[in-house]
Formats: sequence, C-alpha cells, structure tokens
Amino acid sequence: MKSFFVLATIAALLVAAAPHTVHGAHEVLLQRLNPTFNQAIGIDWLSTTNEVVVSVNYHGGQPHNFEIIHQDGSASKFSDVAGLTEEVKITTVKPNQLAGGFKAGDMFVGSGADGVIKRITDHGATIETFCNTHDTYLTETMGLFRGSLVVDHTGLFGYKLVAVTTNGKVLVIDKDGVPDRIASVNNHLEGVAVLPNDPDRYGPMAGSIIAGNENNDRVYSIKPDGTVLHFNIGFAVEDIDVVPTPAANWYGVQFAKQKIVGIAADQWVGREGDILINQEFPDANTIGLAFLNWDGTSYSVEHITLKAGSDTDLGQWEHMTFARAGIDIIEPDGDQQCDAQHSADGQCNPASAESDGKCATLCVEDGTGAPCHAEL
Repeated sequence: MKSFFVLATIAALLVAAAPHTVHGAHEVLLQRLNPTFNQAIGIDWLSTTNEVVVSVNYHGGQPHNFEIIHQDGSASKFSDVAGLTEEVKITTVKPNQLAGGFKAGDMFVGSGADGVIKRITDHGATIETFCNTHDTYLTETMGLFRGSLVVDHTGLFGYKLVAVTTNGKVLVIDKDGVPDRIASVNNHLEGVAVLPNDPDRYGPMAGSIIAGNENNDRVYSIKPDGTVLHFNIGFAVEDIDVVPTPAANWYGVQFAKQKIVGIAADQWVGREGDILINQEFPDANTIGLAFLNWDGTSYSVEHITLKAGSDTDLGQWEHMTFARAGIDIIEPDGDQQCDAQHSADGQCNPASAESDGKCATLCVEDGTGAPCHAEL
C-alpha cells in the first residue's frame, strides 16, 4: 500500500500548453423528460433492470435519497435509504465492470461523512458501509466522496472502485472495501473516469484516472503508480464521462430546473470513446457540455451546440450518465441489447450465449443477472 504523496512530481510533469476552444463542431438534440425531481444530484444506469437511478432531496436526503426513473418516464422511490447528506454521487456496477469481483447492479454512493462510502444492494433493499477509510488511514482526513466514483473497467487499476474526494484524495478500493490512497492533489476533485492506455487518442492522460476541479479549470491525470499531472483546460469541470461503444443514450441532471434531460444514442455516433465533460454553470453562449480532445500536441475544449427543437431552458448542471435505458420520449437503446441471451427471469441463458455481433457476451451464470450490454 502506498504511503507517499506524489505532489512533488506535479511541477516537473505539468503540461502547460495553452488550451484552445472549438465551438459548434457537434450538434445534438437535447430533450426535456418527465417527471420533475426535487434537488437531484447524482445519476447512473441500473443495468439489472435497464432503468436509471437518481439521487434526490439534496442536502439532507429526506424523506428518501433515491428514485428510479422508469422507461415510461414515471419515477418512484427506489429505496427506503434516507439521511445521506451533501451531494450524493452514484456509481452502479455495470456488465463490463465485473472482473474485480463486484456484482452487477450494486450501487456505491458517498455518505456525507468523511472517508465513508456506502454500498446499496438488492435493488435498494440493503445498505451497508462498504469502506471507511479511517480503518486504514487512522488519522488522515479524506474529505467527502461527493467527488465521484467509478469502477475501473480497464484493469489498469485492478478493476477496483475508483473514488475522488473534496480534499483531493484519489483512492482505489477492492471488492472487500480495502482502500489504497494512491495520490493527493490537495484540491477539490469532481467528476472521474478511467481512460484506456491509448496515447494516440488521449495524449498524456492515456492510461490514467482523470478528475476535474471546477475551481481552477484543471483536469488531473493520475497514473497507476501515483504520478500526477494536471492540465489547464479553461473549463470548470463538474462531471466526466467517456462516450461508450456502441453509443448509448445520455441523461443529465439540471439541478435548478428540477429536471432530467436526455440525448438519444444516435446523436453520439462517431464520437465513441471521446471524453465528455460538463460545467455546472455554463459560460456565456455555451450550454455547458463539451468534448475534451487531444490533437497530438495539446488538449482542446469542443463545445457542443443544440439542434433546432432542443430544450433550451437550461441552467445548473450536476451529474450525467450514459445508459441503454429509455426514458419518456427517448427510446431504449434496443438495437444494442442482447436480450436473447437472457431467460425470462433476467438471468443468463446458457442456451443462447453467443454474441449477436453487436454486444460482447457478458452474461454470467453466477446469479448476478448481469445483462449483456456491450461496453456499459
């Protein structure tokens, strides 16, 4: 377990190339979806039921913390879990994130307490403390896990849960809840993703955890050995995602407007693998959604613009996610689903375990009921 910080390496490894901004290269149809939500924050895809779960009732989590959005656009209480405070960020375990021993459909969330992550299982019925970092780092203040969480699907970080905090701690946590703090940047981190090791596509950030800081317009890159780089991109990052392959539906939380908005999968075709970022308070003449691109020399922010007919009543962004699920007027991403690989109860059907050419065969016969959607 690493017991050192790597801040000393930052100055030497800082990439100082000035960012440039590209406007209007990619247009999307952004649609408002029913229903409305009370102070929603976190959002993610629940693959086991092909629905979307959202954290609500910021800041105190009362009378409940989570709601599930059904494909017809209705929403209902997901769980009796209540009282988780602060911004409750969500990550769910998806079909391509099982190699580290995690169970599809399990949900990891910040708790509002320093250094504590909760796990919610059994479709919301059970909550437990998954990781209390103070059991390992007895005197270290970690900060809140409102920064973001994601399960590593690349193997570069051992297929573990990756989590970043308000104090700039970067941790990887195994299936048993044992944490390894691999870096500290001493700055608030928010939004997190793991990039494959593809330098041609991602530049110096390739093969790293990336996380944003909305207060200094930086994206931090943390390598498996704890080396830290940072890049000034001129964009206050709130959340980070990577467009999946095949492309999927996208959903984002509009906090002040108390709504969820969506962009259908076909709007992302051709951008699979690109880094998507959003900004809590968009700059003038932008919608606060953009790609972070590498051109072989430097990083650039490519602002996304809206097609005619889009919902333009936008304000404060919180988190976002890609999902195979449909909501309301956005149809399920059915052509990318491998439903034939499942029996009626949703479990893996070993009699039809072949891929249909669009999805990897990700069914498992261990009772997790993991659907076989590719990449997500």
